[in-house]
Amino acid sequence: MNKRFALFALLLIFPMVLAACGGSDMEPADAEKGIEAAFAGNFEEAEKYMCDEELDEMRNDPNFTSATEGMELTADATCRKDGDAMVCDVAMSAVMAEGQEPTDLGSTELRANIKDGKLCGEAE
Repeated sequence: MNKRFALFALLLIFPMVLAACGGSDMEPADAEKGIEAAFAGNFEEAEKYMCDEELDEMRNDPNFTSATEGMELTADATCRKDGDAMVCDVAMSAVMAEGQEPTDLGSTELRANIKDGKLCGEAE
């Protein structure tokens, strides 16, 4: 249960992990790939779609790394453009132990700025 709370907290703080940046072009499908890769801990793939600063914060966040240790975390993102921002509805689930069914961890809306074709910073 403690891990589930930590993952839910991560969902709430993820928008804050996106520190402010400027605007550029990005396709919604690419934003979805980046968010899903980041939540799965596949930072190498996420680097293609997210700014380094945001990924470094996730990589170095002990709440994220300890909460996801030993489990399979997945995010299902559906994104759309809103001016210079990308708005994504993100639903998260986790398999807490091998052989168990996924546990729904809830969902949230993320608003991120786009810079140089990557998600960079929380949009207002």
